[in-house]
Amino acid sequence: MPGRLLESEPILEPSANIIWSTLPDGGLLVAKHGSKIEYLLSPMEPPSHVAPQSLSAVAVTEMGIILGHDDGRIEVLSESGTEFAGAAEASIEEIVSGGNCAAILDSDGEVRWMDEEKNVHAIEGIGESESVRINSSSIAASGVFGTLWIANEGKIVHTSPPTDGSIESIICMEFRPSGTLVASRRCLDGIGDLVPESRIECWDISSGRIHRSETDRPISSMTPTQHGVIAGDLMGGVTQIEISGQQSDRIQLDDQRISTLSCHDEIICVGIWFNIFGLRDGVMLWKCELDGIPRSITRSSDGRSIAVCVDPSTDAVSAWAFNPQGDIEDETRAETQNKTTIDAPNYSEEEDTRFEHTSEEVTRILDDMDEEVEGQVADEEDPDLLAELASGARMINLPPVADAGEDLTVASGEDGTAEILLDGSASYDPDGEIDVWEWLDERERVVGSTPMIKVRVRKGTHVFRLRVKDDKNAMSEAIVTLRVT
Repeated sequence: MPGRLLESEPILEPSANIIWSTLPDGGLLVAKHGSKIEYLLSPMEPPSHVAPQSLSAVAVTEMGIILGHDDGRIEVLSESGTEFAGAAEASIEEIVSGGNCAAILDSDGEVRWMDEEKNVHAIEGIGESESVRINSSSIAASGVFGTLWIANEGKIVHTSPPTDGSIESIICMEFRPSGTLVASRRCLDGIGDLVPESRIECWDISSGRIHRSETDRPISSMTPTQHGVIAGDLMGGVTQIEISGQQSDRIQLDDQRISTLSCHDEIICVGIWFNIFGLRDGVMLWKCELDGIPRSITRSSDGRSIAVCVDPSTDAVSAWAFNPQGDIEDETRAETQNKTTIDAPNYSEEEDTRFEHTSEEVTRILDDMDEEVEGQVADEEDPDLLAELASGARMINLPPVADAGEDLTVASGEDGTAEILLDGSASYDPDGEIDVWEWLDERERVVGSTPMIKVRVRKGTHVFRLRVKDDKNAMSEAIVTLRVT
């Protein structure tokens, strides 16, 4: 598709140490350490509260604003002030709103449930988790080893471990408005026909798993629809999956991981790398260029959409407002309009007669040209054709080859973590040199910029991506999977 750009407006300049959450009525809560809590593009009045230096997570509920702290404290901020609700033994990492309740995840992987009375409950039986989702009083937790737990009112109702002998990961999961949980699972060890490498599962709180369908590629993000979900995969494709398991034709947008999805009326907004693409009826409408990787796309109170982005190299958070139904600028046309135009000379008919010649004059001119060309050829040496061809070949740049090393399985230490060396030194450039090395974690954060780096990871399965660029800015990527037991 020709470049068709959709304009966006910055509503939050890139800044580090930003904690944010979407608002129920549309809009965005922004909290920066030591600064007043702000509401962006919302008619609601924010509380007169300064975000503490220890703030690590936040969510907006009907009870008020839930605040999570580095020291594990959990507080509720309401019109009446701040009240203590409970505490964890580790830093609060994620808080997800369920309307009149909330799910809370700390950095040790423990999951808690806050009920409508603001009581915080530890959920017995849920192991170390890396993500949580909530629908009213129903909570889903994905374990670091690929186990799925579903709890209701603080008690586990379903447990789904990986297939025997398989190493699995739950990449993403979402509750549909009906209460059905949709989860994307990926087999990481390639055990053949025993289990599909990538699959979508649907779970009912009462009856358990109600459906499973295989997908061609691992699903990295999804958004619920009336009939199922719209899924984005690790390879930049979008597929609509209905409750029955029927899948639409896959739409390839890019070769990068789809980071977030959102439906705005009839338009699907798809976040990929530093862009948001707009789709309708399987057709790409526009592209919106941003200053970071989109992490969330939500509606604002004025009918526009808000994209929250994170710069993978600095962790700076920014927010942008755009109208999916807005005017689209043709990139090619814009470039043409911006070029300086030079008016062509306007020759009159009288001036044109200066270039008219009789047949005798034409013959004489051609003879003179032949003599001049023959003299030049005689005086010059024949060019080295092979040298010219070689020079032309050097203009064609071959991309580098990224090699992130072999997948590893290591045992953790007493603290439940392991230090692992990531080695990308086998990467090479066939016709030049590698200038840029970037190691990215699962959150697209740059964690290293040398061929070899050491990372400390906790128990579970982790995927790191190596990105290399050569001296002519060509790029290549490779991934490596680490399993810590």
